Amino acid sequence: MGRLVVEVLEANDLMPKDGQGSASPFVEIEVDDQNQRTKTKVKDLNPSWNEKLLFKIDDLQDLSRTTIEVVIYNENTSHGHHNFLGRVRLSGLSVPRSESEAMVQRYPLEKRGIFSHIRGDIALRLYLADGKDEDEASSDQPESQKKEKTVKGVESRETPKQENVRKFDKKVQDDEFTDFTKQKIKKKKEKEIRTFYSVGSGGSTGPMPPMQKPVVLETKPQYIPPRPAPGPPMVMQTQFPMQKPEFGLVETRPPVAARMGYLGGDKMASTYDLVEKVHYLYVNVVKARDLPAMDITGSLDPYVEVKVGNYRGLTKHLEHNQDPTWNSVFAFSKERLQSNVIEVIVKAKDLGKDDFIGKVVFDVVEVPLRVPPDSPLAPQWYRLAGQGEIMLAVWLGTQADEAFPEAWHSDAHDINHHNLASTRSKVYFSPKLYYLRVHVIEAQDLVPSDKTRLPQPYVRIQLGHQIRVTRPSQTRNINAAWNEELMLVASEPFDDFLIVSVEDRGEGGREDNMGRTMIPVREIPPRVDSSKLPDPRWLNLQKPSHSVHEDGVKEVKFSSKIRLCLCLDVGYHVLDETTHFSSDFQPSSKYLRKPRIGILEVGILSAQNLLPMKSREGGSTDAYCVAKYGNKWVRTRTLLNTLSPKWNEQYTWEVYDPCTVITIGVFDNFHVNGNREDARDQKIGKYSKPLLPKMHYVQPISVRHIDWLRHQAMQIVAARLSRAEPPLRRETVEYMLDVDYHMWSLRRSKANFYRIISLLSGVSAIWKWLDGICNWRNPLTTCLVHVLFLILVCYPELILPTIFLYLCVIGLWNYQFRPRKPPHMDARISQAENVHPDELDEEFDTFPSSRPVDLIRMRYDRMRSVAGRVQTVLGDLATQAERALAILSWRDSRATAIFIIFALMWATLFYLTPFQVIAVLHGLYWLRHPKFRNKMPSVPVNFFKRLPSKSDMLIS
Repeated sequence: MGRLVVEVLEANDLMPKDGQGSASPFVEIEVDDQNQRTKTKVKDLNPSWNEKLLFKIDDLQDLSRTTIEVVIYNENTSHGHHNFLGRVRLSGLSVPRSESEAMVQRYPLEKRGIFSHIRGDIALRLYLADGKDEDEASSDQPESQKKEKTVKGVESRETPKQENVRKFDKKVQDDEFTDFTKQKIKKKKEKEIRTFYSVGSGGSTGPMPPMQKPVVLETKPQYIPPRPAPGPPMVMQTQFPMQKPEFGLVETRPPVAARMGYLGGDKMASTYDLVEKVHYLYVNVVKARDLPAMDITGSLDPYVEVKVGNYRGLTKHLEHNQDPTWNSVFAFSKERLQSNVIEVIVKAKDLGKDDFIGKVVFDVVEVPLRVPPDSPLAPQWYRLAGQGEIMLAVWLGTQADEAFPEAWHSDAHDINHHNLASTRSKVYFSPKLYYLRVHVIEAQDLVPSDKTRLPQPYVRIQLGHQIRVTRPSQTRNINAAWNEELMLVASEPFDDFLIVSVEDRGEGGREDNMGRTMIPVREIPPRVDSSKLPDPRWLNLQKPSHSVHEDGVKEVKFSSKIRLCLCLDVGYHVLDETTHFSSDFQPSSKYLRKPRIGILEVGILSAQNLLPMKSREGGSTDAYCVAKYGNKWVRTRTLLNTLSPKWNEQYTWEVYDPCTVITIGVFDNFHVNGNREDARDQKIGKYSKPLLPKMHYVQPISVRHIDWLRHQAMQIVAARLSRAEPPLRRETVEYMLDVDYHMWSLRRSKANFYRIISLLSGVSAIWKWLDGICNWRNPLTTCLVHVLFLILVCYPELILPTIFLYLCVIGLWNYQFRPRKPPHMDARISQAENVHPDELDEEFDTFPSSRPVDLIRMRYDRMRSVAGRVQTVLGDLATQAERALAILSWRDSRATAIFIIFALMWATLFYLTPFQVIAVLHGLYWLRHPKFRNKMPSVPVNFFKRLPSKSDMLIS
């Protein structure tokens, strides 16, 4: 007689079933006729139970014929029934006979029927214990004093699969523990808690093992290596038994500099040391040879299927090729391996069922471990169990592997090859941008088509999709003058032409081309010196039609001319971001740039509780992350059907200015399931004043032109990045560059209003303090202020030292309230925590709006209400300013005359009376006791409020 112990640890990435993008899961376990369940975790798709359930086993010999069923439900109290979230069925034959042999295993959740929508996995730990030991385990004595006893009289039996599992775990423990012992760990004794830091795993590399015969292994229950989850690192979990929380291993993350191995040094960090190291099983399918012909024509359409458990990756099928080359890499996450064998199967495409050619089987335990900077593993030829040979390379690596970005991932196993590229991680670079300055001076000998009237010529400048025009010339003859500067944005490589045309606006709005010229952008000189522009030059204007010789050369007998000054202003920085979120302030010319000051390393780890952007399967999201700093953009891989993605990717940028901002955004990929090309990736959220180059201050560009040029720069960057593969789409670039920052947002309006209130709160506090002193609320303080006031009046040279000393004291006092975190986007300050869902929907709406008419009408009325209050405040401010200006404007002749008389009297008084006397009298009058104060407004206040303003001239 004994007891079966089932430890329910945690589950990961469960399907949301409550209709709100979440679930409240609990676990129910059935063994024979015994049922037990865990507690319910409310609104948690990644629950952690850490509960131990006990089941009575009468006959241990019958355990091998017992089925252990573990089912996860979503607790639904409103409908009276629970939603099915997945189940796992285990055989009692695989249960370890003692606690010391038990290990944490992760099991993928199975469906109950073909119509079930299930995902995720569950971590369990099972073992046998006799009744005496388990009674001791359930007592209150410390976990460290418990004794582990094996079941007496039961012989330990080890299946071939369990033996492979033991070998695999021993190898992982040896490799990881070897690296672990090399780390320098600072030990702390606090409540008997041992602290271990996460460390990477290392291992030896070597050539591929020789080809083995196909191995048939037991597959139930499938073993999956433990996933690095929150809590003790995997290397610790496999070496120490599970313990109570007060004696458990606590994982803490030391500072970044400590984990990188240098504090105060100048050592560069190694790749992927800021993120959790995730292991992947890589299979590189290179090519095949000597494949047999499978049809009567002697041709073959081969492809390769790589299968690990339920995950299946396919290469492209190559038509009529008996010696195909694929060069495809497949990556299977080690934490979700569902089998201990890798099957590489070569098939031939057919109209009906595909033909089998041959396969190779590998044991996961024998796969070598490769860690960069070790050289890549060389592929080898393997004989197919059929006919022909295939060249493969199989190894165990991490996300730092060179093959990781271009590999097929098991996370994207249910999408086809056409859409696979849209899920891969990629690095992009913005094109190099320049401001192109065109100074249009004059034109001569213009020939209008209508010679009966005086022309009104203007110049039209076009560069790509950018068009700028000058004002019409005021000379109105054949020699026109403009003397006007226009600016455009040019990008490398300079393949475009600058088209300059002179147009005449005729009667009825008809445009008449009086001549044009095309200038290659690469021939326009750069301007580095801000002191002068290049010399202007005369250019010939060609009419739209000319006589043509037989050899095809245009004959130009006479041409009009235009005088232009052209240059590429390489001293500016082309703004493509909003100034308050700018990540780069370097000028366009590389010769004017400052040297870099360091390296920015960013580890994109994970996200939690994302909004379900798609309605399929109860709400899901295919999330990827985009980070932008300088001209470098990075995009992580897309993780499918998860609201808590874990990317664990690391990127680096060169930093030239510390007063810059890195922008990080999360998006939902709408192109993974073959959606139309005009579909837009939905934005989920974004996390996010330095000195500009000298040219921005020597020859500043107007705000109106800056906004227009920034829009054009954004258009160029978006067009260039959308041509990459996978494309960084226009909606992503626009969101990262804040192209819609000027659009109306009720949330931003509230945030800016509260910013103003917080700024004025200090002034308000000072005013209340002064009002309390004037009203003698604290007589002692008021007397001290009188003394300080008289001292400053008698010794005015102490005023400025006193002010700066006070500022110094305030700064020292505020040191204890200094920020403890780096600058980041604050959800509370941004009013994102209290925002109404309709306000968010309005903010994320397209322009023009795509919402129903009734909803737009409601939002328009709400905007009118808010704008009406703002309008009232602005009107009051304008009224007060106009009253101040009306004092000397003779709008009210009596008020102006009275003010002039009093101004002359005060001028005489101030001239004849020492300043200290006037200051003392004014200060004592201002600090007078409340007994000498009147509640009614003073004469100057009444006089000011009666001054006229323009508010009575407005049409109401």
